[in-house]
Amino acid sequence: MTSGEIVPFNEVCPDIDEMLVIPVRNHTLLPDGDYGLVDGFCADPDCDCRVIYIFVMAESRPGRKLASITFGWEPLEFYRKWMRADKIDDGIRALKGPALMSMAPQTDLADALLELVAPRLRERSYADLLKRHYRLFKDSLRRNPPHRIFGR
Repeated sequence: MTSGEIVPFNEVCPDIDEMLVIPVRNHTLLPDGDYGLVDGFCADPDCDCRVIYIFVMAESRPGRKLASITFGWEPLEFYRKWMRADKIDDGIRALKGPALMSMAPQTDLADALLELVAPRLRERSYADLLKRHYRLFKDSLRRNPPHRIFGR
Protein backbone atom coordinates (compact mmCIF):
# COMPACT_ATOMS: atom_id res chain seq x y z
CA MET A 1 0.00 0.00 0.00
CA THR A 2 1.30 3.44 -0.85
CA SER A 3 0.45 6.89 0.39
CA GLY A 4 -2.54 8.19 -1.52
CA GLU A 5 -3.68 4.72 -2.58
CA ILE A 6 -7.42 4.18 -2.26
CA VAL A 7 -8.28 1.05 -0.30
CA PRO A 8 -11.73 -0.48 0.26
CA PHE A 9 -13.02 -0.14 3.81
CA ASN A 10 -13.46 -3.89 4.28
CA GLU A 11 -9.75 -4.55 3.61
CA VAL A 12 -8.79 -2.53 6.68
CA CYS A 13 -11.89 -3.28 8.78
CA PRO A 14 -12.88 -6.81 7.68
CA ASP A 15 -15.03 -7.48 10.75
CA ILE A 16 -17.53 -4.78 9.78
CA ASP A 17 -19.81 -5.91 6.99
CA GLU A 18 -21.90 -2.88 6.08
CA MET A 19 -22.55 -2.02 2.46
CA LEU A 20 -25.46 -0.33 0.76
CA VAL A 21 -27.05 -2.37 -2.01
CA ILE A 22 -29.44 -0.62 -4.38
CA PRO A 23 -31.86 -2.88 -6.25
CA VAL A 24 -32.63 -1.60 -9.74
CA ARG A 25 -35.62 -2.77 -11.75
CA ASN A 26 -37.03 -1.30 -14.97
CA HIS A 27 -34.57 1.59 -15.10
CA THR A 28 -34.35 3.23 -18.51
CA LEU A 29 -30.53 3.30 -18.55
CA LEU A 30 -29.39 0.56 -16.18
CA PRO A 31 -29.72 -3.21 -16.43
CA ASP A 32 -31.87 -4.84 -13.75
CA GLY A 33 -29.84 -6.06 -10.82
CA ASP A 34 -28.44 -5.26 -7.42
CA TYR A 35 -25.73 -2.58 -7.29
CA GLY A 36 -23.40 -2.59 -4.29
CA LEU A 37 -21.64 0.54 -3.10
CA VAL A 38 -18.15 -0.25 -1.81
CA ASP A 39 -16.61 2.62 0.12
CA GLY A 40 -12.88 3.24 0.04
CA PHE A 41 -10.51 5.75 1.54
CA CYS A 42 -7.05 7.22 1.14
CA ALA A 43 -4.56 4.84 2.78
CA ASP A 44 -2.41 7.58 4.30
CA PRO A 45 -3.14 7.45 8.05
CA ASP A 46 -2.05 11.08 8.44
CA CYS A 47 -4.26 12.41 5.64
CA ASP A 48 -7.52 13.96 6.77
CA CYS A 49 -9.00 14.77 3.36
CA ARG A 50 -12.52 13.73 4.42
CA VAL A 51 -13.23 12.24 1.02
CA ILE A 52 -14.97 8.93 0.40
CA TYR A 53 -14.52 6.97 -2.79
CA ILE A 54 -17.55 4.90 -3.77
CA PHE A 55 -17.03 1.99 -6.15
CA VAL A 56 -20.26 0.78 -7.72
CA MET A 57 -20.30 -2.94 -8.40
CA ALA A 58 -23.00 -5.19 -9.84
CA GLU A 59 -23.83 -8.68 -8.68
CA SER A 60 -23.97 -9.69 -12.33
CA ARG A 61 -20.37 -8.48 -12.92
CA PRO A 62 -18.36 -9.56 -9.86
CA GLY A 63 -15.08 -7.74 -9.29
CA ARG A 64 -15.73 -5.09 -11.94
CA LYS A 65 -16.09 -1.44 -10.95
CA LEU A 66 -18.85 0.10 -13.01
CA ALA A 67 -18.37 3.60 -11.62
CA SER A 68 -15.99 5.32 -9.22
CA ILE A 69 -17.46 8.29 -7.37
CA THR A 70 -15.95 10.87 -5.03
CA PHE A 71 -17.89 12.33 -2.13
CA GLY A 72 -16.70 14.80 0.48
CA TRP A 73 -19.07 15.83 3.22
CA GLU A 74 -17.38 19.08 4.25
CA PRO A 75 -18.16 22.51 2.73
CA LEU A 76 -16.28 23.51 -0.44
CA GLU A 77 -14.18 25.96 1.58
CA PHE A 78 -12.73 23.05 3.60
CA TYR A 79 -11.48 21.40 0.38
CA ARG A 80 -10.13 24.69 -0.96
CA LYS A 81 -8.03 25.12 2.18
CA TRP A 82 -7.04 21.43 2.25
CA MET A 83 -5.84 21.72 -1.37
CA ARG A 84 -4.15 25.05 -0.55
CA ALA A 85 -5.93 26.60 -3.51
CA ASP A 86 -6.57 30.28 -4.06
CA LYS A 87 -10.09 29.72 -5.31
CA ILE A 88 -12.74 27.03 -5.62
CA ASP A 89 -12.38 25.43 -9.03
CA ASP A 90 -13.80 22.39 -10.85
CA GLY A 91 -11.20 20.09 -9.26
CA ILE A 92 -12.29 21.09 -5.78
CA ARG A 93 -15.96 20.76 -6.73
CA ALA A 94 -15.24 17.25 -8.03
CA LEU A 95 -13.43 16.33 -4.81
CA LYS A 96 -16.46 17.40 -2.80
CA GLY A 97 -18.73 15.66 -5.28
CA PRO A 98 -20.62 13.59 -5.68
CA ALA A 99 -18.75 13.30 -8.96
CA LEU A 100 -17.18 10.66 -11.13
CA MET A 101 -13.49 10.27 -10.32
CA SER A 102 -11.60 11.86 -13.19
CA MET A 103 -8.53 9.61 -12.85
CA ALA A 104 -10.46 6.33 -12.65
CA PRO A 105 -11.73 4.29 -15.57
CA GLN A 106 -15.51 4.52 -15.93
CA THR A 107 -17.97 2.34 -17.83
CA ASP A 108 -20.77 3.46 -20.12
CA LEU A 109 -23.10 3.09 -17.11
CA ALA A 110 -21.14 5.52 -14.90
CA ASP A 111 -23.27 8.63 -15.50
CA ALA A 112 -26.52 6.77 -14.79
CA LEU A 113 -24.97 5.17 -11.70
CA LEU A 114 -23.86 8.59 -10.41
CA GLU A 115 -27.47 9.78 -10.77
CA LEU A 116 -28.61 6.68 -8.88
CA VAL A 117 -26.08 7.06 -6.05
CA ALA A 118 -26.09 10.85 -5.54
CA PRO A 119 -29.48 10.98 -3.75
CA ARG A 120 -28.34 8.22 -1.38
CA LEU A 121 -25.33 10.32 -0.39
CA ARG A 122 -27.73 13.07 0.67
CA GLU A 123 -29.54 10.66 3.02
CA ARG A 124 -28.32 11.41 6.52
CA SER A 125 -28.26 7.76 7.61
CA TYR A 126 -26.03 6.68 4.72
CA ALA A 127 -23.78 9.74 4.94
CA ASP A 128 -23.38 9.10 8.69
CA LEU A 129 -22.48 5.46 8.02
CA LEU A 130 -19.79 6.55 5.55
CA LYS A 131 -18.37 9.13 7.98
CA ARG A 132 -18.22 6.44 10.67
CA HIS A 133 -16.43 4.12 8.24
CA TYR A 134 -13.95 6.92 7.49
CA ARG A 135 -13.14 7.36 11.19
CA LEU A 136 -12.85 3.60 11.78
CA PHE A 137 -10.63 3.20 8.71
CA LYS A 138 -8.26 6.04 9.68
CA ASP A 139 -8.15 4.94 13.35
CA SER A 140 -7.33 1.39 12.28
CA LEU A 141 -4.50 2.61 10.03
CA ARG A 142 -3.06 4.69 12.86
CA ARG A 143 -3.14 1.72 15.27
CA ASN A 144 -1.81 -0.73 12.68
CA PRO A 145 0.57 0.87 10.19
CA PRO A 146 -0.22 -0.12 6.59
CA HIS A 147 2.86 -2.33 6.24
CA ARG A 148 1.53 -4.52 9.06
CA ILE A 149 -1.99 -4.72 7.59
CA PHE A 150 -0.87 -5.54 4.07
CA GLY A 151 2.41 -7.34 4.83
CA ARG A 152 4.60 -4.73 3.17
